[in-house]
Amino acid sequence: MKVIWAEGSFEAKQIAGKSLEKFGAKNPGICLDFVSSALPDLDNWSICDCLAMYAIEPIVCSHPELVLPLSEKWIQSADKWIRRFGVVTLLGYKRVKTTGKVFELLDAVMEDKDRDVRKAVSWILREITKKNREEVAEFLGRWARASPGKDASGVIRDGMKKLSSDEQKEILGLLD
Repeated sequence: MKVIWAEGSFEAKQIAGKSLEKFGAKNPGICLDFVSSALPDLDNWSICDCLAMYAIEPIVCSHPELVLPLSEKWIQSADKWIRRFGVVTLLGYKRVKTTGKVFELLDAVMEDKDRDVRKAVSWILREITKKNREEVAEFLGRWARASPGKDASGVIRDGMKKLSSDEQKEILGLLD
């Protein structure tokens, strides 16, 4: 894996990320160590999301307790791609029930200064709605009631798209 990643091309990094899909769930420690070493090389959303989806999502499904503390660390990074990576690692919650910690992490980036990070937040909210509709509706409603700024309002509007039309109307009413 390290050799493929170290080749440095966009394609090599995509292949390295994708190849972790089957490996990571059975070897979470080795996979997480590799991912941590690769994070400084992230420089675009595609590689960032590929690595998070294929390397981390299977681990979230089998060992969420290993991922959440790392996601929290990554979300606090000064580097926007590492923050985005930390958000996209939460994608595994489209298959499993969320915890309060997931929403605490999303709270930390709802008003992120970077558009790429905010886009990841709204994407993750849409995706985790599949298994966590009530929790996402409550989270977005809480944010809408808090008179969010323009950036967080955009995340709310984009993140609620998989909620029912009644839930969307209620949240939009809170925003106006």
